[in-house]
Amino acid sequence: MNKINLKNKFSISESLLYFEGTIIPFEEIEFCKCIGIGANGIVFEAKDINLDRKIAVKFWNNRGRSDFKKAQNEAKKLASVDHPYFAKIFSSGVKSGLFYITMEFVNGVNLKEYLFKEPITILQRFGLYWRYSNALDAIYKNEILHGDPHTGNVMVYESSFQTPKPISSKNSYPDALPINLGFKVLDLGSSSFWEDREKFTTLD
Repeated sequence: MNKINLKNKFSISESLLYFEGTIIPFEEIEFCKCIGIGANGIVFEAKDINLDRKIAVKFWNNRGRSDFKKAQNEAKKLASVDHPYFAKIFSSGVKSGLFYITMEFVNGVNLKEYLFKEPITILQRFGLYWRYSNALDAIYKNEILHGDPHTGNVMVYESSFQTPKPISSKNSYPDALPINLGFKVLDLGSSSFWEDREKFTTLD
């Protein structure tokens, strides 16, 4: 199935979101701008009017339109994770035939861009990957598989929360990073690895 060009399909006018020229009816959300386009969807910065806070709204691409179950399973995986290194999901639904989620807004840059632009040391790079490996370890222990782990689906940002210094020497990698550097995994992928561990077979 051919992918659609999502950026050309969506538009924003006076805080309202349109898909192919038809308004997508969100009563309590004001849309600001597109902040990301990936292999599986498009993400907008928006405002939750009732709670007066910024949120992100993600719509799945045509694969999500034709397979709501797969898109919903990806959303359920992320919603089931309770860990500081993962973005929180607030709600999900279907509007105008498009599956969407509302989630935590993270104001930063993706890890791929950060590693390319920022003058960081090798030790600091290890610190970032230490965080990512710990995030993945946390979900794997709960039988959740990441379908597409890469630096493009991780966000780093300035945070008012200061990361505690590690207690043991074997956890020293984060000590090389700024203590106010936030780290969030934004999705868990919808590739062929999105299914549960029980779906896999082991080669002898």
